[in-house]
Amino acid sequence: MRLIIVLLANIRLFISILFMLLYTSTVSAGAYSQSWLNRAIQLQIKLDISEPLGRSTFLYTHNSYNSKAYANLGSYWDPNHQLSIHQQLEYGIRAIELDTHWTLGTRAKKEILLCHGTNKHTGCSIFDRQLTATLKEISNWLRKPNHRDQLLMIYLEDHLDGHYQEALAALNQSFGDLIYRPSNCQTLPQTVSKQDILQQGKQVILVGGNCATPAWSSTVFKDHWTTENGSFSGYPLCTTKRFSAMEVANQLIRIYEDATWLTRHFGNPPPTITPQVMQNAVNCGLGLVGAEPLKEFDPRLYAAVWSWATDEPKANSTDQHCAIQGKNGRFYSEACTNHYPYSCRNRQTNHWQITTNEGSWSQGEHQCKQAFGPNYQFDVPRSGYQNLQLLNETSSKIVWVNYQDQNKQGMWLPGDYPMDLIDE
Repeated sequence: MRLIIVLLANIRLFISILFMLLYTSTVSAGAYSQSWLNRAIQLQIKLDISEPLGRSTFLYTHNSYNSKAYANLGSYWDPNHQLSIHQQLEYGIRAIELDTHWTLGTRAKKEILLCHGTNKHTGCSIFDRQLTATLKEISNWLRKPNHRDQLLMIYLEDHLDGHYQEALAALNQSFGDLIYRPSNCQTLPQTVSKQDILQQGKQVILVGGNCATPAWSSTVFKDHWTTENGSFSGYPLCTTKRFSAMEVANQLIRIYEDATWLTRHFGNPPPTITPQVMQNAVNCGLGLVGAEPLKEFDPRLYAAVWSWATDEPKANSTDQHCAIQGKNGRFYSEACTNHYPYSCRNRQTNHWQITTNEGSWSQGEHQCKQAFGPNYQFDVPRSGYQNLQLLNETSSKIVWVNYQDQNKQGMWLPGDYPMDLIDE
């Protein structure tokens, strides 16, 4: 009887602790979703929608599946991450990596599992997560109406032992209508834009193919992301061992870290992604930066914000619906009737100029064309690199940028944002 009482008391204690942990987690998640950091990241994601992919920035996680969120008695004991993939997407991650292995699963037969193992599947466990479970998790997130304008890149590390038919069945079941498909045996084009893809009703880019079969080569873009770990020189050099600053700003290049215990102690880990490295990367327009383990209110996420000043834009303002670039290079919301010069950009040459005339925000397009000709348009920086280019042209002036929420409070959009992608 005494033993039963002790067990019941321990069960009550366990339940109480579990409830407190769940409550704390819920409160914490709610705090992040309502934070300035989350709002700034989500707004920033929309800015480069019309830019070529090579000029776009994707917050990225390496070995995205290897997370404490999926740990069990037999798998993911040495995680790269703490957050689930759903949480990573909620935090603004838009490029993920899945290591696909054709290996023995819990059903006593081989299947595709997500495993942090070798080419021969050493290190894999029958308890590793099935590819289909992760694809379903991602698909559920993408198919929410308010995510209609979100594009996700997925790098598939191939340890499939030729079982592409099984992989294709899983990919098509979850994403079929959402996949942006390559022409036969094609590398990912750097000149297509997110907008071009999204307006076709597509939201998923698959990378990492090898053109092994016609079906595989028309589903997964071939080759890997270009990786420059250990050779990236931050702003203002913005170079790597193999690429100039211009090349870094105009093609998708990645750097990442590996936070696993195994790699730290027995491998050759790449340099750590510190907040300063992250800031340098976004200032240089580096396309893919993988920080791990990503955490709530992570300093690297703060460093990734190059656009809005802290606590901007004003959340409940009734009259500040147009944006300026301030003297510090950050964006601020202002009344659209105020008078400032205009930021004008040649989209072909990526060159910025500032008008001498000042006026209200609504005159921006006319003033840019009048001052610099038809190749210039009233515009807003789409990346940290472009933002610094504009700042260098302003001579410490406050300037209007083509960015506003006049159509709907809080829905800040660049002037060329395709409204058909907005879920009202």
